[in-house]
Amino acid sequence: MVLVRRFTMSGNLIAVSAIAVLIPTAILFWLQYRSLEQLRAKTRLVAQDQVRQGLELLQTRLEEKVAAIAAESLNRIDGGDLAGANLSATGVKFRAVLEKYPVIGHVFVVSECACAGEPYAILSANTDAEWVKCSRFTEPVVADALRAHRGARSLPKEGEFADVMYFQSGLRPVLYAFRYLPGPTDKGSWSNLGIRNPKDSGRWAGVEIQSDALLRDLVPKVLAELKRRGNEAMGDLAVSVSEDGRGPVFSTAAGLTGFEAVIHGGPMVPLWTLAGRHQGSTIDSLAQEQFRRSLALSGLVLAGLILAIALSLRAVAREAKLAELKSAFVSNVSHEMKTPLSLIRVFSETLELGRVTDPSKLHEYYRVIHNESRRSPSSRLTWPRAYSANVAERGWRSL
Repeated sequence: MVLVRRFTMSGNLIAVSAIAVLIPTAILFWLQYRSLEQLRAKTRLVAQDQVRQGLELLQTRLEEKVAAIAAESLNRIDGGDLAGANLSATGVKFRAVLEKYPVIGHVFVVSECACAGEPYAILSANTDAEWVKCSRFTEPVVADALRAHRGARSLPKEGEFADVMYFQSGLRPVLYAFRYLPGPTDKGSWSNLGIRNPKDSGRWAGVEIQSDALLRDLVPKVLAELKRRGNEAMGDLAVSVSEDGRGPVFSTAAGLTGFEAVIHGGPMVPLWTLAGRHQGSTIDSLAQEQFRRSLALSGLVLAGLILAIALSLRAVAREAKLAELKSAFVSNVSHEMKTPLSLIRVFSETLELGRVTDPSKLHEYYRVIHNESRRSPSSRLTWPRAYSANVAERGWRSL
């Protein structure tokens, strides 16, 4: 019983120790999980902010490229290009602009000034310039340009009365850029149509930029330029551009989903929405992979600890069971040894006191004493060992 109590106390001690170890370990595991979750959330925010900055930078570069194309193209055109006598020279200018900037669909100059008679326009046509009377202003190309001119505005950063104004058409995939041409100053009295700023002379030049071709031409160049300058994260950016009313109009890769950041186009391209994400391994994906690895490692450590404690408790339980069997064996052996000795003592005391005189009874008493005396030594020498081995074997098997 002492052994049983000792092993029971050992089992209780191991159980208490296991609880004392498991509870702090579980708490640390939970704290680590929370820490990894917060780190992953912060990393995701950093990745999203990085993509957003890349899209804003891309948008800025696109605006700068468009502004450069518009300024360089429109600066070639002056008031002399409105003269019918200069139609051939104007056609040469238009052709040079179209050859230098394939993204430009049409170049035109328009006179809406009453000083020059009825309105007219000169429009690029293939490799030449074409005179367009006001009766043809309902044609799609000219009509859309006239509507765009009325809605065109300068960029806020360039001031209210900047030289170049822009308008993105919602009817066709084009972007317009306009610049007013100086009007006749020798006559001092002439009427303007739709004057919105002091530069509105009723005479203006414009270019029609194909927005889809612009995206296909400029976006890869801008991303390559950013990568060449050492901005690897921006160079590996996957970009998709959508337009209100048309849906996706451009994408650097097929089947892009799961965008990390989305921004709306600026005042130059208000109908565009730019969305982007990293390609391949990103900071967020690397953080998620590290999170999974750390979580799996912590889980393995916790599982190993639980398994070790379970095996320890099982070993203690087996030792306690074996101790109980040994205690039962010792008790049984003690009982078997005490029984013959007690009989010998009782019968011998009875004979010594002379309480039995019958010869048959005496013979019976002598026979019992003799048999019990022969039984006791043999049981102490042989049977207990066999019994002990048998009990031990059965005890281990039962465990």
